[in-house]
Amino acid sequence: MSPVKMANNLEHVTSKIPENGRVSLAKLFSDGVLQNGDELVWKRRSQDLKAKLDSEGLIVTSDGVKHKTPSGAAKHLVGRSVDGWIVWHCLRLDKSLHELRAKN
Repeated sequence: MSPVKMANNLEHVTSKIPENGRVSLAKLFSDGVLQNGDELVWKRRSQDLKAKLDSEGLIVTSDGVKHKTPSGAAKHLVGRSVDGWIVWHCLRLDKSLHELRAKN
């Protein structure tokens, strides 16, 4: 199986508001908080990792792989578990995804 298909298969579709009560990425997108084309950046050590939101509200990493969750996108790039809600920042809003989720 290709790495792209594997990454997409590892992430499951989440509901608008997951069981843990936190707002999902899909909810932020459907509510218009996040928008198609929004750039996300993760300032990591000596490098800036970048991604964008597509028209479906998925995170597309710089290598073209689509992710349903911020943590899935972060893990894909560095190969270990990372809280993507904290590390990814929306450039347009100058806020972390965690901050955006906390407001909704």
